[in-house]
Amino acid sequence: MKVSRSVETEWLKEKRSANRKLLWLAPLNFVLLSFGLVLLMGPSPDGKHSYIVAATFNWYSLLILPVILTLLVTNLLKKEKTVNQVFYRTTGAGLKEQIIGKNIVAMIEIIFILLISTIFIFFIGKSLLKENLSAIQLTTAAIYLIVGSLPVMSLSFILYRFLNQTLVLLINFILGNVAAVVAVESWWWLFPWSYNLRMMAPALGVHPNGTFLPAGDPLLNQDALLIGVGMAFIVYLLLLSVQLFMARRVENHG
Repeated sequence: MKVSRSVETEWLKEKRSANRKLLWLAPLNFVLLSFGLVLLMGPSPDGKHSYIVAATFNWYSLLILPVILTLLVTNLLKKEKTVNQVFYRTTGAGLKEQIIGKNIVAMIEIIFILLISTIFIFFIGKSLLKENLSAIQLTTAAIYLIVGSLPVMSLSFILYRFLNQTLVLLINFILGNVAAVVAVESWWWLFPWSYNLRMMAPALGVHPNGTFLPAGDPLLNQDALLIGVGMAFIVYLLLLSVQLFMARRVENHG
């Protein structure tokens, strides 16, 4: 009950926040940018691959999601430095419930952004580019991106407790770019920023560098999906435990 109240409180606090604007502006602006670039590139030579799908999902994994995740998390936490905690006490929610509530709200926002982006991509590809896209494949890829984003989201919650927004943004942006190199290595599963890029290979047939994978390429191995999803949940739950441990220490010393 306390967690549900915390989620409701956090969601209400988002009503006129920067995050609420991000929910629509991020997918709309990025998909339109991808569409413009695809028009400049022209149609796929073999007619079997979709440039807008490859570009959008690859760039989301590499550049956009690390930034969006950072902004969603830091904007949520920034309120704690400006909003009187007495208000929160009236809901009966402690720090642990607040943290869980913030995590759930951040998840909801990530889901919304990625699903809206997927819908935009599907309709632009189908109606304007006349491509043969699979709604099921795109939705599945979006789900992998959502799950693969959880560890970085949780890390951002922890980092912002010690660093400012700019530094967290810089760390996630740099490591998100490093992920393009790590994602093709055998130890990619040890690097949470690489999960999304690595899973897009078997999910959409797109190399972490943005090119299309030829048939039989080792990166198309479907095992990466199981490993990526499993590691994403394990790492996220471990990091959530760290968040709750930190909250317990604050409460005990409060």
